[in-house]
Amino acid sequence: MSSSNLPEPLRWGLIGPGAIAGVFAESLARSGVGRCVSVCGRSIERSSAFAARYGLEALPDLDAVLSSGIDALYIATPHPFHAESIRLALGAGVAVLCEKPLTLTADKTEELLELDGVLLEGWMYRAHPQVDRALQLLREGVIGTVERLVSSFGWVQPYQAQHRLFNPELGGGAILDVGGYPFSMALVVAETVGEENSGQEWKLTRATGTERGGVDTHAQARFEFPSLIAELSVSLVEDIGMCVTVIGSDGTLTIDEPFLPEGRRDGTIGRIRIEAKGESTEEVATAPHDCFSLEALELTSMLREGRRQPRAPMVSRRESLLIAQALQEWRNALRG
Repeated sequence: MSSSNLPEPLRWGLIGPGAIAGVFAESLARSGVGRCVSVCGRSIERSSAFAARYGLEALPDLDAVLSSGIDALYIATPHPFHAESIRLALGAGVAVLCEKPLTLTADKTEELLELDGVLLEGWMYRAHPQVDRALQLLREGVIGTVERLVSSFGWVQPYQAQHRLFNPELGGGAILDVGGYPFSMALVVAETVGEENSGQEWKLTRATGTERGGVDTHAQARFEFPSLIAELSVSLVEDIGMCVTVIGSDGTLTIDEPFLPEGRRDGTIGRIRIEAKGESTEEVATAPHDCFSLEALELTSMLREGRRQPRAPMVSRRESLLIAQALQEWRNALRG
């Protein structure tokens, strides 16, 4: 989308003044695709400190934020608190960009997706042009018939029992936090190279992992789609990095940093490596903004154009439900 036909920027409110909300606020300030104007959190003191840092107005609660003249709400609270904020915002006629996952269960996710209004789940990596280009290359058959996908996302997170990643009451665990990244990539590849709606026919055929304090800390899964087999790994205790490799009959296609281009939250340059028929090539896909501004820009277009669905390859509402179902089944399989 060229600068000459960008939609008018939105006024954004934020709920959950933590690290990821700061990344979002900085991204919009840098790109100019939107303007953050108000914020609320679990305490006015915390909200005020965040507001002073980013030049916003700190407000006492979500009702006040929704009444502050905003067009859209960015939800960055822990997972269990997403649903109530989404319902309030959509009920007030405010568009919503919510950090993933929308909820802890598929049933609750489906309930939210049936509400009226503009709602986008924050799988921001799908907004980067490297994903669209990779899918185009697969459609063109550059690695032959796709057979397998291998993807990982993990790092070493120092253990703190009350940290949201290790606290079951806050929706902790590697699967809920990052499992949707490799699964959503497998899903879109399966639907790109397979029959229509083939992504709905996946089966979880293997799940292993470890847990601590009631949450999964390392997990592997094998999902079988009609068009490919996906081997996925996520971790909070091992530095397994982030990578997607698609294996075909004639070679491989790899994105080394698929979920954070350049390995940074503000990265804009994506690289796709192709090893096929004895040759090695690399394609570079450069975005005008980082992934957070790109997803905010897509929600802006959805609101201005009256669309409830984002443009491909962004995660659609149907995909949001499929991802929720997969993460729930993966977690349940580890629990036995």
